[in-house]
Amino acid sequence: MTKLLTLPAADHFGVCPCCGKADGHLNIGRDHWMYCRTHRVKWYIGHDCFPDWRGQTAQDWRQNERLLALFDEIEPARPDLFASDDVLLAHARRQRMHSRSKQLAR
Repeated sequence: MTKLLTLPAADHFGVCPCCGKADGHLNIGRDHWMYCRTHRVKWYIGHDCFPDWRGQTAQDWRQNERLLALFDEIEPARPDLFASDDVLLAHARRQRMHSRSKQLAR
């Protein structure tokens, strides 16, 4: 079972633009993805940032890949860059509109 890392809202890896949270990260090999289960979104954070991928198996990575395939890839919100909650809410609205337009295009 993959262990999850819970990060504070102001973490430099970003947060979900809808709720301002991240449920943790999942590894696919050396690649790391943050995600929000509630809003079914994910964002790529980098390669070989965390050492926990070394203790995982190819089966763990396939399982993580299958789970993340159900999520939409987004640009995360960066709460430390926002001056107010109004700016965060406007960013969340833009992300939702972008996500809806992508779904309609499918």
